[in-house]
Amino acid sequence: MPFWFYTPLYLHCRWKTRKYRMIGNRYRLIRQIGRGSTGLVYLAIDIKTHTRCAIKEICKQKNRQESSILKELGPHKNIIGFIEVIEDSGSIYLVMEMAKKGAIMDIVPHSLTQPYSDHQCKHLFKQLVNAVYHLHQRGIIHGDIKPENILLTNHQTVRLIDFGNASRISDLTAKITTGSPAFMAPELLKKVPHSPTSSDIWALGVTLYCLAYGHLPFEKSSFIQLYQDILTKP
Repeated sequence: MPFWFYTPLYLHCRWKTRKYRMIGNRYRLIRQIGRGSTGLVYLAIDIKTHTRCAIKEICKQKNRQESSILKELGPHKNIIGFIEVIEDSGSIYLVMEMAKKGAIMDIVPHSLTQPYSDHQCKHLFKQLVNAVYHLHQRGIIHGDIKPENILLTNHQTVRLIDFGNASRISDLTAKITTGSPAFMAPELLKKVPHSPTSSDIWALGVTLYCLAYGHLPFEKSSFIQLYQDILTKP
């Protein structure tokens, strides 16, 4: 692939070709609103219902599992609503509901030392635990639980998103869980045998810490220092 593939000018032009493009003769792309673990996320308009939705574009060659896992999960009030999947020659498009308030930490003023009160933390965390319990009961590991992957609706309802790193517990590859370094469990770093769900449980704890204190429990300038703190500090 030529070196200019990743230049800002090329990426800008690449986005311009997608802007206002129709997906499945029903959804009109408006603008990019995020980047998931496996692809870009766009704000779109359903021209039949005139409602907003989010569409995640995934390269077919990279990940087909995310769409199948979302289908398996079924509806749950604390997991992002899955509408349908559309495919073309090169991409898979996951059409999902739009959680209007955005990521759980992005809506909090950075000047606050305690983003959420104890009562709010309990309310939000209980919903997140319900979502993860739903996953584990269906034999699925999320693999990348963190504040950036937790959205809020206008009614303060949690929506867990981004299943690009999700795995089935029955799948041997689920034992090799990837995710964001600051949220990785010690047993993953040590590469020792562990319960498949333990990585999600650890990430839940780190996420709760972020909600309560507004920052990560382990913040270091390098991965090596970060890993040492995760392995040695209580």
